[in-house]
Amino acid sequence: MSSIIHSLKQSLRWMIDNPYVLNWGPVERCILIFIFFIGIKILWVSWKVYILLNIDVQQFVHLSVVKFQLNFELIQIVVAALLIIVLSFLKGKKEIENYVPYFCVNLFAITLLPDGYLAGIFASNTMLNTACYLFVGIILFNYRVMASVVLLSSVCFGIIIDATLKGNIPYAPLFNFKTIGEPSYLNSFWLNSTSFFSFPILIACITVLILILKQLRERENYIAYLSEFDALTGIYNRRMLNLALAELDRNKFLTQINAMIMIDLDDFKDVNDTYGHLVGDLVLENTAEALKNVIRDSDIVGRFGGEEFLIILKNTSIEKTQVIAEKCHDALQQIEHLSKDQIKFKVSGSMGVAFMQQGELAMNSLHEADLALYRAKASGRNKICYASH
Repeated sequence: MSSIIHSLKQSLRWMIDNPYVLNWGPVERCILIFIFFIGIKILWVSWKVYILLNIDVQQFVHLSVVKFQLNFELIQIVVAALLIIVLSFLKGKKEIENYVPYFCVNLFAITLLPDGYLAGIFASNTMLNTACYLFVGIILFNYRVMASVVLLSSVCFGIIIDATLKGNIPYAPLFNFKTIGEPSYLNSFWLNSTSFFSFPILIACITVLILILKQLRERENYIAYLSEFDALTGIYNRRMLNLALAELDRNKFLTQINAMIMIDLDDFKDVNDTYGHLVGDLVLENTAEALKNVIRDSDIVGRFGGEEFLIILKNTSIEKTQVIAEKCHDALQQIEHLSKDQIKFKVSGSMGVAFMQQGELAMNSLHEADLALYRAKASGRNKICYASH
């Protein structure tokens, strides 16, 4: 028993700690719909308890149906709770997870069909709730799962509708329309009951949809961020640097020159080997932050790859470029990195600088900066070398 409670707590705690529904696996999503199912059943149970406690409204329903459905729904709540416990044990079992949604979603739909029939298959709350369930299901589960549930539900709905229209089964047997009267919407009990079964579910489904749509927007923004910025350092990635270089080519007839500074951290492999890759990542983050603080607002800095960085100086001069290069060089030497053992160490950088003259292609200048960087590394590292023109 303790293992069951522990497994259930773990699953529910994971769901609470990870509120991004779109990142949930199929088991967690199935647990969510059964929690939702229990909430629906609690609405029905509370409505029936209200009827049993208020003699004045009992004339508008068939009490025998109310009592039967009340007992049946209490059983459904217990079964749903047991299914949640079972599902908590299935998390991580890939061979089962693929088939769980088919069972759970179809069971959810089939179990709610009697509610729709008893309350009125053509009633507004039945139609509204069905639409809400479909919208939420389409977002939570893949199209194959939803195609199966739509097919099964459509067949069942069709059978109920056909039997109702032919008079083989009564319409909305839960209610006594002789006492409710016609039109039914003038009866306050009928109107309040319809609202009671419509608005809470509508609000719950809208809340879930808003939450999921919000998460979709956040995911889109994050994807857009990753397409532009390096995930580790927070500066531009290689893709954005290439776009910036292409932009320079489109504006290559400007009168002022542009410049490029290629930076490579010296002996960075030794940092990873000595202190570990997590400390190496910290060195890259510190380096990026230092370079951002040195350059001008109009300049661009990005991670070119590995431990290499590229700074693009727009509309600059030879003198300004030299000043910025020296500042970058000094900034790297001043950073005191910290290992896990609280050991302080420094990492220098070698730099290659090239100027993009009027009419010159950006990739040619980048190649010149790379050659200058190679000379800086070859001549002892921790130096600034300039491309010759």
